[in-house]
Amino acid sequence: FISTLTENQIVSVVITFGVILVLWLIESFATGAEGMTKDVLSYLSVIGHMDDFIKGVIDTTHVIFYLTFTFVGLFLTYRSLESTRWRA
Repeated sequence: FISTLTENQIVSVVITFGVILVLWLIESFATGAEGMTKDVLSYLSVIGHMDDFIKGVIDTTHVIFYLTFTFVGLFLTYRSLESTRWRA
């Protein structure tokens, strides 16, 4: 998705790396949070959903989480490309 927002590949790589890093570190932010913020951050944590996969357990909630991320990314990419077509 990020690569459709910028024409420069280096900028795209840096921003994508930052997004992936934040998604990876959300678990650490969740441990320092309290209440509803902790629950939301824990749910958004990529590591938290991957733990069961590592153990060999396939939970449908985790599968739905990753499928949702995939479809949101595809949808945003589609909308970005569609917007670029209209501007050109």
